[in-house]
Amino acid sequence: MKNSELKSIFSKLINNPNNKSILSNNSNFENISSNQLLSNFIPEQNNVKMNEISTNSAIIDINLNLDGPKIFINFYIDNSYNHIEYKKLFFLISLIASSISNQNLSKFIPGNLSFFIFTNNFTSLDFRSNLYDQKKIFRFFEKKNPDMAINISLSSNINKDNFIFIEKNMRSINKEITFLSKSLGNSKNILDSSYNFYYNAINFIRDTFLDSDDVKVTNSYGYFTPKNHLKSYTKITTSNNVNLEKYSSKIDSCIQGAAIASEIEINVKNSHSNFSYHSNHELDNLFIHNINSVSKNNVSTKFLSDPHPMNDLSLILPTTTINANISFTQNDFTIPQSLGMTIIDLLNSKNSIYTKIKKKSYAILSYDEYYLHLSNMNSNKNFNFIENYE
Repeated sequence: MKNSELKSIFSKLINNPNNKSILSNNSNFENISSNQLLSNFIPEQNNVKMNEISTNSAIIDINLNLDGPKIFINFYIDNSYNHIEYKKLFFLISLIASSISNQNLSKFIPGNLSFFIFTNNFTSLDFRSNLYDQKKIFRFFEKKNPDMAINISLSSNINKDNFIFIEKNMRSINKEITFLSKSLGNSKNILDSSYNFYYNAINFIRDTFLDSDDVKVTNSYGYFTPKNHLKSYTKITTSNNVNLEKYSSKIDSCIQGAAIASEIEINVKNSHSNFSYHSNHELDNLFIHNINSVSKNNVSTKFLSDPHPMNDLSLILPTTTINANISFTQNDFTIPQSLGMTIIDLLNSKNSIYTKIKKKSYAILSYDEYYLHLSNMNSNKNFNFIENYE
């Protein structure tokens, strides 16, 4: 079957009036979890499996044909959406998965899709971080073994009239910082004081940052764990030609100072890093073409200081990243529809686009080098006043 015919089938499935009717009624999303939405709308078929990660995170595996291409699709949803909009986004993603797995399409597009959906909440960040512990990240990617990656970052802060493709990113390190409680007594005040010392120290050392390096440091206070520890997050972002480790060490010094001043132990983990992003232009252009075929919205290229957390996949795979705002007031299906059309282009056995992209692409790192790089980034530092400074 021709590509145009397959795309027409998908478009009819995704744009079913019933889907838009469901989206228009907020009450459909008030008393149901995001994962329940996914399981309710993805047909129970042998080729579709869903694994829950957390309340707002999941992995959907679609096995259309074990011998076909493997595409990793990563949805990152930031915290600019409210809880109803979160669930609507999960609903839209479930529509893409269920439409692609429809028997009228799946028999013509052999391959394997993995939808990795995660939100900008701490549970999801912990999941990503834990993948690096005990070599879980190795087994995770070894099992998936994807050929290409499509990263989609969704934010309501992006102008709804623009879909932004990232040409290349700034580098960043996320630090997962745990302020350890000594007791169950008045620990919250002590941990709060330690965090405030750390936060103020960062503001003090900003004067040592070179303007030409364009360094950005953002902090998230975080949450208290069941063991009464305070877990917070700090992201350091710089341009590609800057010594990121130098600034990372400056932040570590602030943490060390907070540990000394408050006489508590603070653990630090560099949970993951976004290195130089290497966009695959053929994959970019394919996605842009499909967006333009269903929408008049603008497509532009920008440098973003808050890159998609999975952009480091571009070191080993042909990767494209799109940042978009899905408007629910207009029931905008542009992103779901254009993504499905891109998947069809890549998986249709009668289409040579996938082969052309693979032939023209090259890996910056081998899988072994990539894993080693991730292992090095997943370093742990411990600042313990009692052990180190008495």
